[in-house]
Amino acid sequence: MDSTFFFYVWLIIGLVFLISEVGAPGLFFFISGGIGAFAAALIAYFDYSFYIQALVWTLVSVASFCVLRFVVVKLKKNPHKTNIQALIGQRARVTQRIDLHGVGYVKVRGEEWAAISHYEFGIDIDAIVTVVGHSGNKLIVKP
Repeated sequence: MDSTFFFYVWLIIGLVFLISEVGAPGLFFFISGGIGAFAAALIAYFDYSFYIQALVWTLVSVASFCVLRFVVVKLKKNPHKTNIQALIGQRARVTQRIDLHGVGYVKVRGEEWAAISHYEFGIDIDAIVTVVGHSGNKLIVKP
């Protein structure tokens, strides 16, 4: 068969793999197959045999899968804290008294948040507290 035939076949296979990744995000299995198919298309363009093309597809797919999984696992171990999780460990100032088993308000990073006490006692206005967690949209604080 003509090398341009295999070139277009590998391109179509690569596109099918990339479109399939949209249906299964986060796994990076299909995107790896797509990268391998594009590499095989490049090899087909230079008129190498089908066996070499298949070997390149296999090796590049496995290698890209391993690299992508390594990157994803690395990122999951060090996730960037966002929203309310980013406030944990921050210092805050009480702007409305936090009563025993009640809700008060604290100012942290220039924003006011509803807060509850971590301990079994209230916290007075202007006290400096540390955010230790959250419960729904309320911060849990301790002096």
